[in-house]
Amino acid sequence: MTLKAQIRNSLGDVNAERVKRVIARIAKPSRMAILNGLKTHPGFELTRFARPGQEVYFGYYDKRQLSLCGQRLLAGSVGSRCAHKYEPDDPLEVGYFDTSTRNFHYLNKTAAYNWQQGCMLRWLPNCEDRRIAFNDYRSGRFVSVIIDSDSGQQVDEKPYPAYDFAPSGGMIATCDFSRLHHCRRGYGYWQDCEDSSRSAPHDRSAIMVRLYDTQRDQLVRAIKLEDIRAVIGGDVDFEHAYVNHLNFSPSSSKLLFFFFWKEAATSRMAVLFYDIGADCVRILTRNYTSHFCWHDDDTLVAWGADDNGRQSYYRYSVPELQQSEYWHEAGNTDGHCTIVQDEAMLTDTYPDECGFQRLYTRDAEGRIETLAEIHSPAKFIFDLRCDLHPRGTNQPGTYTFDSAVAGRRATYLIARK
Repeated sequence: MTLKAQIRNSLGDVNAERVKRVIARIAKPSRMAILNGLKTHPGFELTRFARPGQEVYFGYYDKRQLSLCGQRLLAGSVGSRCAHKYEPDDPLEVGYFDTSTRNFHYLNKTAAYNWQQGCMLRWLPNCEDRRIAFNDYRSGRFVSVIIDSDSGQQVDEKPYPAYDFAPSGGMIATCDFSRLHHCRRGYGYWQDCEDSSRSAPHDRSAIMVRLYDTQRDQLVRAIKLEDIRAVIGGDVDFEHAYVNHLNFSPSSSKLLFFFFWKEAATSRMAVLFYDIGADCVRILTRNYTSHFCWHDDDTLVAWGADDNGRQSYYRYSVPELQQSEYWHEAGNTDGHCTIVQDEAMLTDTYPDECGFQRLYTRDAEGRIETLAEIHSPAKFIFDLRCDLHPRGTNQPGTYTFDSAVAGRRATYLIARK
């Protein structure tokens, strides 16, 4: 077997292609990228929010960063000496930028964060953006901290971390963040938690997902490995099993999550969801799936593969468990997608061979509008990468994203003029 074949066999086609692009960028740095690293297309204006000597970023694409009033932009900030640590151990300062002055307002700090999803910082649902939430590591366990955004005072501390808040505000979904770090570096937290799963490899009672009542802080449902095995079938060992990308539906009636395991030394995945009203776990697809977003309460849009392995943007009907084509076009690539105003899709691309990422929208009629082209420095690679992670706002034509185009992570606001 050739070396290329061995790489693809161990990493898979998608990850092997990303490795190829990274090697090409390092071997042939683009002069154009150095001279023109960020190009905003006509009709849009860009605002950069940064701090000297700091890595400034928000995190993942599935949370709103900009306040409803448009004046506060949430962000985390940490010294750049942490920029290339896979297990960053300096405290991350949590706060927001005033979009008028671009001044950073410090609110608190946390030890529980990573480079891809930050500390799960977000505006708390149903609080008119008066409160923010983020994860922290305190006294040997992970917790979720709630802060008043005006005074900076802590108003609550949940005895568990949050992966996602239900839009209704009534539930929090979480997983084992220590386990997630060890299984998928860049998405969990490196500290060992006293609640971390230490089950035997064949323990079917191991808990994979927990749902809590936010008012009483009580566990209302534990999704165990045996619940997942019942819908997947086969022998699934706990040793290599983990969950990621937990996300509530808009009405808070369903919780979607990815489940990963190994079968005969081969990595496998399935997209599952928990129907809260029916109290059951169901499988949406076993095909490769990457980034997704809820289109409505019963429909997902996601980059994935069909039964023949063809990758594209697909639509998934959750009640019918059906997959159909959403957008297939030559040259399409995986991106962080979000449905924004007027049924348009906001998404991006990974760096091409010259290191450029593209930020664009596609409207309901299929018209594509490029917002910006941004260079990603080659040193920000693999699990240390700084993806754009574009995020929608409540203001039409206004979006936020992260980038390391200037050599350090910073967060940006791009708006139609």
